[in-house]
Amino acid sequence: MFARGLGDVLPTAVDGAAPSASAAVTPVQVTVAAMNALLRDAYTADCEAVLGRWNATIEEFGIPSRLRLPDPRFHRRLGVYGAHHFDPGGRPLSAEQWEARGDEFLPSQKDQA
Repeated sequence: MFARGLGDVLPTAVDGAAPSASAAVTPVQVTVAAMNALLRDAYTADCEAVLGRWNATIEEFGIPSRLRLPDPRFHRRLGVYGAHHFDPGGRPLSAEQWEARGDEFLPSQKDQA
């Protein structure tokens, strides 16, 4: 599972911006955000376990490829990473790099044709 700090779980505005320093965050908001983070981490752990089984089967057939989950920062629209771009490995990208390479990571118009 992923270790999280309080800044990773505090609620953010709908547009993904971090709350202002003067914004009051209630204990209920902190609790809900922390529970969401824990549930998201548990879901990720379940997905990793399934991918491990699938990868074992893939390996049995001699296929060299492996399946993996993207980094939790990848393609986020909300939260502390919502205003930034990351590749599936979690490496930061500039807006220009994301624009140039986004079709490598997500389905594009070409994929839908």
